[in-house]
Amino acid sequence: IDIEERKALIKKLINENYITYDEFVESGKNKKKYSITAAGKEFFLNWLSQPIHSATEHNRILTKLFFMGMLSPEKRTPVIQSYIDVLHKKLDALNSSMHTAKNVKVSDELKIIASFQLETILLSIQSIQFEIDWYNTLLDRINTEEELS
Repeated sequence: IDIEERKALIKKLINENYITYDEFVESGKNKKKYSITAAGKEFFLNWLSQPIHSATEHNRILTKLFFMGMLSPEKRTPVIQSYIDVLHKKLDALNSSMHTAKNVKVSDELKIIASFQLETILLSIQSIQFEIDWYNTLLDRINTEEELS
């Protein structure tokens, strides 16, 4: 999500009393430290226990791909390549997070939580790598004017 969406989401969470914040100055810079409230934790745990119904961002990407044939051929490649570039940035960040996370010492009572967090990072890495490979293959097919089917 972009910065404006993030700000709106934080404002909503504060208005719903799901989070609070403290303001302070550190190294001459104004900062905020956010904390989850009891109501926020209850809401989060309730949300977490609900079934998964959709992947909104991914659905938007698939919708764009679905209609890509309506773009002129010279516009398709830059759109697809820009998405591949975004995926590479996400992949780099996730690989960095995985490297950092693997080196964190975790207490015994938090090991199961940490293991699911690591598995989530691993799934994300593998999913993004699959997408990069798939979109690169698509670009190769487009650029060699191979019939798409």
